[in-house]
Amino acid sequence: MSQRKSIVFFHPDLGIGGAERLVIDAAVGLQELGHKITIFTSHCDPSHCFEEAKDGTLDVRVRGNSIFPATLFGRFKILFTILRHFQLLLWITISGELRNLNPTAFFLDQLSAGIPFLRWRWPNTHILFYCHFPDLLLVQQRQSWLKRLWRIPFDSLEGWSMRGADRVVVNSEFTKGVVELTWKGLGGERGVGVVYPCVSTKGQSGKKGMSGQEDQDEKALDAKLEKYVTREDKETYRCRVSDCTKILEGQALWRKHVDKGHIEWLKGIKQDLDLPSYKEERVEEKPLWGGKKIFLSINRFEKKKNVGLAIKAFAGLSEPERYGSRLVLAGGYDSREHENVSCHSELVALAEKLGLQAATAKNIVSALSIPSEVDVLFLLSVPGQLKSMLLNAASILLYTPSNEHFGIVPLEAMLAGVPVLAANSGGPLETVVDDLTGWLRSPEKVDQWTAILHYVLRASSQSQLERMGTAGRARVVAEFSETKLAHRLDDELENMVKAPRVKVTELQDILLFVGISPVILLVVLTLLKNLGLLPQGIL
Repeated sequence: MSQRKSIVFFHPDLGIGGAERLVIDAAVGLQELGHKITIFTSHCDPSHCFEEAKDGTLDVRVRGNSIFPATLFGRFKILFTILRHFQLLLWITISGELRNLNPTAFFLDQLSAGIPFLRWRWPNTHILFYCHFPDLLLVQQRQSWLKRLWRIPFDSLEGWSMRGADRVVVNSEFTKGVVELTWKGLGGERGVGVVYPCVSTKGQSGKKGMSGQEDQDEKALDAKLEKYVTREDKETYRCRVSDCTKILEGQALWRKHVDKGHIEWLKGIKQDLDLPSYKEERVEEKPLWGGKKIFLSINRFEKKKNVGLAIKAFAGLSEPERYGSRLVLAGGYDSREHENVSCHSELVALAEKLGLQAATAKNIVSALSIPSEVDVLFLLSVPGQLKSMLLNAASILLYTPSNEHFGIVPLEAMLAGVPVLAANSGGPLETVVDDLTGWLRSPEKVDQWTAILHYVLRASSQSQLERMGTAGRARVVAEFSETKLAHRLDDELENMVKAPRVKVTELQDILLFVGISPVILLVVLTLLKNLGLLPQGIL
């Protein structure tokens, strides 16, 4: 492990989102490696943040929120975000709070505007910037010349200030390509690095969403179940439950076979063990919707997520196939967001136009009571418990966005042992292995997506799907765990602090130029006047 460091994080708004999840995972991981971690933010609402940000796991300090609002009448968000960030930086600098932390390295993401100031005030402290995606490419609705004009200084500031980071890393090779095209030469000789986000694999023993007690009980159950399996050779296991003699490749596949093929027998074993988690039957163990095959999509209700592709692919199945299955479209939804509302309405209309019966649910109770004849179920703002239930029960995850920067949902599905069908572009090219952990297909060819759904429904495909699930889980644990993220960041930080600081146009150089510009102008004008080259009346 590298030498212990004092690492200070800066994040604008520590709420609940993909960027915030990465910051929390990075901070916790580095802290567990022995580093001292402090997070500064301009906003952190205890009712709307991750547990680690409020339960004392991390040292989170809110500063820079006393003068400027987050927006002005819902507008000018980027301007006020920068102003709040600079208020934070000035406060912790003037008060000595930052100096007392004796920072070895700074970690910034989302907002790079403060990098020149940090370089100026802390010339010996290296800076790592994590770029999720270029902000200038994320901003939508720039159709009017006024909006484009408004964004020019902020886009320029983003590119210039980011060059002051001693190391720039991104979330995928796809994002790296976009960043290097957007800002030529960013990262200097070392270029831009890649550090993948992670999903939590702690307390996982084959099922998603377990508490510590449940994980302990699951391990006790595993020990009991060892009596009901025979190891034929190094990779082959034979089931000995009741009269079953099915042979499976790998113990994980055998366990999944027991979970799905011997439900009542397994329930009796759990009751006999009398473990705390099994004194009452867990909701997750009940087959959802009468045991229908579940085709699952988890995405925000936004047009760019292309959820309509899943509906079109499902509509391509025959009526008998659809009768034994259900398409579940779950995701983030905010009734205050016009795009969320309009996108949901358009998707419902599309399903009905294709002859599918659709229904919408907003909580677990209404979701579980949906009539069996419903083909497409929309789940709005899915709570964590229901999301875990869906992943445990799903036969396949359909991930429809094109050119996604990274995409955490495929990893969550693979960790739960669910094969993934994803668009063959963007982040999924780096997470999903075609024909091993799932499939990568063109979003333009709906018939190919329907063909995969046909394959999933075939009884003869089940052993292959189980192998895919096992391979997917193994890949996530090996390459996308929180431990892997922490070690990759630790290596980046260690190499960064050992290297010379990157050379850029410093803030003090700009301030000096602005300060002496009038003097230079006066000298030039005086010289021109003495040479008789300046018109009368100018000086």
